Amino acid sequence: MNTRAKPKAQTQAQPSQPLISAEQLVDLLQNDELLTIFQGVVNKVIDKILAGVKEQLLERIEQNAGTILDLHSAVEQKRKEVDHLNVELTKQQDTIGRLDGELEELKQYSRRNNIRVFGSPESAGEITDDVVIDIMVKQLGVELRSSDIDRSHRVGKPGGPKARPIIVKLTSHKKKREILKEKKKLKKSKISVHEDLTRYRHSLLIATQKSDRVTTCWTMDGKVFANVPSTHGESVRRLIPNIDFLNTLPKLVW
Repeated sequence: MNTRAKPKAQTQAQPSQPLISAEQLVDLLQNDELLTIFQGVVNKVIDKILAGVKEQLLERIEQNAGTILDLHSAVEQKRKEVDHLNVELTKQQDTIGRLDGELEELKQYSRRNNIRVFGSPESAGEITDDVVIDIMVKQLGVELRSSDIDRSHRVGKPGGPKARPIIVKLTSHKKKREILKEKKKLKKSKISVHEDLTRYRHSLLIATQKSDRVTTCWTMDGKVFANVPSTHGESVRRLIPNIDFLNTLPKLVW
């Protein structure tokens, strides 16, 4: 006897019934009282969320405000330090400028008895003292002895196409002034006599000579002078202390 159980018949899944029908949902949405309750609940949820966000924002703002205040204080402190350093830097620059000026004066003062002779032919075995004395006596008419010369020598590299200038240190400033007073007698010759200037003052003299703001220029005791036009149309003598001052002078009108 076959005792195998018969398979149960498969039952089809029944579709679940909605908790609320569409008609009922429409009725609910049209119920003003229910909508008011629902809106109140939503508003409370939104208010709670906004309150939490607001609290977090305020906390962040307070933290950032503290950080900003600290940064502002740090920046202000650094600004004061920078201002102090700028003041100190200005003082140092003024000191350096003053010391540079004093050093320049000392350099020129050490040359106060010096002259330079340009254009004198150079020969082997020459004695520069004798060369200088010969020029001063014969061409300038200045009485110059060996005792008036402390020392003299040519400067620059030998063997060039031009004769090297002779630098002469005289024993007295008076004799130097006497020589420079007569140097105009050398205008028609290849020889010239000038003061021995520092590099800075020599460059200032060259710039003044090339300037279109002066008519003539010269040096005296290491200082550069120039004739410049005045407001009355006449030339006046002016000391040219530096390039900046030279550039402030009015240009010549031809």
